[in-house]
Parts: sequence; C-alpha cells; structure tokens
Amino acid sequence: MNYYKCISMILLISLASCNRNKEVHNYIPQNIKDAALFEKNSYWVFLNERTLEADCTYVKFDPEFFSVPYMGNSTFEGIEILFDGKPFITETLHVDFVDLETTLADFHVITDSNNDETLDSLYINANKFFKVSHHRMTMLTYANDSIIVDSYLVPHVGIVKLSKRELGTDTTYSVLRWKVIQ
Repeated sequence: MNYYKCISMILLISLASCNRNKEVHNYIPQNIKDAALFEKNSYWVFLNERTLEADCTYVKFDPEFFSVPYMGNSTFEGIEILFDGKPFITETLHVDFVDLETTLADFHVITDSNNDETLDSLYINANKFFKVSHHRMTMLTYANDSIIVDSYLVPHVGIVKLSKRELGTDTTYSVLRWKVIQ
C-alpha cells in the first residue's frame, strides 16, 4: 500500500509543479463593440459638406482578430476592420479605445468611455440620433498650426459626423444613410 501512496504523491507533486502556458485574452468591452464592430457589407453614405458630393464607405472583409507580441511576454490584441471608399480606411478595436484611420486625419482616436461630451440627441441630414458621443482631438503641426478633428459617434450606427478644421479649411462628412450589420 505504501507503494501506491508514494506513486500517488509523486504524481500529485508533478502535476502541481507543471508550468501551464495559459493564453491571456483581452476581451473587447460591449460598449466598444456596439460603437465600432461592424461586419462585412455594412455601409455608410456620407455627404461631403464642402463639395456637396456623396461618398460611400463600406466594410470590405469580415473583421479579423489579431494578436502581436508586445513588450516581452505580453501581447497586443484587437480586432481590425478594413473599409473601402471614403472617408474611412481602417478601424482597430482595442480593450479601451478605437483607432479610426480616415482620409481626413491620420489615426483619429475614438474612446467611447472617454468622450468629451454626450449629447442626448443630434439632428444630421433629417435623421435624429440619440446618445451621441462627441470626441475632439487637437493636433499641432510643425508650422504651429492646429488641426481640430471632431467626431460624433452613435452606438449601433457608427460615425455620423466627422469634421476637420485646418488652416481655415473646414471639411465635414455627415451621414445620409447607412446599413449596419453587427
């Protein structure tokens, strides 16, 4: 009987001392998904208020999860969404924020939990939106000019208005119609 106890103890100690490689995943919070996770064939038609032309943006491929090594043993994870058309190019969802690359500004950062203000409602092109998050980003150029980018974000719709002011020029895209698949 001592033989079985000894084998059992050795087995128990060896199992307890095993170094298991656990994968750690940073999950995207629901509020970030509601604001910015869109499936293939979602689209938005925007009015360029400066040129009065309509521009369309659509999700070209299914969203893709990515994980890349970051600072030693940790990883940087997120979801990437590729767009085609104007004004959006790429959107990357992270645990705390969303990076949105646009044709207006390089990597405008949208943070749903850290917005500048929340509007109860906002009318844009005869559409009334509720719970609108307004975000402002100000950048300084090498010529000491400021660039101001304002974005208006609505859960389950996405960006409804995006404007950039630089050198006295104002370019604004406002949504006309959309079809969102989440």
